Amino acid sequence: MLARSAATLVRVSTAPIRYQSADEDSARWAGFEFREGDIVISTRSKSGTTWLQMICALLVFQTPDLPAPLGDLSPWLDWQVTPCDRVFARLAAQQHRRVIKTLPGVLWHLSDAWARRAEPNVVIVHYADLLADLDTQMRQLAGLLEITVPSRAWPGLVQAATFEQMRAGATQLLGPPGVLKSTEAFFRRGTSGAGREQLTGAELAHYAARAQTMAPRDLLTWLHR
Repeated sequence: MLARSAATLVRVSTAPIRYQSADEDSARWAGFEFREGDIVISTRSKSGTTWLQMICALLVFQTPDLPAPLGDLSPWLDWQVTPCDRVFARLAAQQHRRVIKTLPGVLWHLSDAWARRAEPNVVIVHYADLLADLDTQMRQLAGLLEITVPSRAWPGLVQAATFEQMRAGATQLLGPPGVLKSTEAFFRRGTSGAGREQLTGAELAHYAARAQTMAPRDLLTWLHR
């Protein structure tokens, strides 16, 4: 999910759910000051988060040569490894349109986004659609984010957002390995549904039955296509 957020656009009818784990805490967002036009990318890990960060950064800067590693341009605000004040200060210093990453739980989070998909500041993007026609998807995102891109810039931006190009430039894109053992290995296959072969038929059946109790049928149909 991608949201165009600002103080005047955020609408929450009930108290937000707090997502916590050993490394993340969504409560850190409570102290963050939004700006008009902020872009929030909320995608579960290994589900296209970095891809959407890259696409949005390319649309904002309109050049494949980003001014800093993607993690600096688009920090993960929930991540407790970096202190809140340091993340907030980094974002406050940015003069360009900001792209911020968050990462709550899977099906509850998806169900919430699905219920709000008709709202003007919420966009849901499917990994398979990006694979099928990256150019069209990027143009649609640019329109929804009200970003005008010169015609001559499109080929280079789309090329820079391909899996092959991002993996080839992994070190420049992600910065030094840090918590990652290998920046190149971070970009695995670039396919939808990768890893299904590691699950047994019984495990897949258990997942399907459990998912039906946690999310609406139309969302699961869209998600699993």
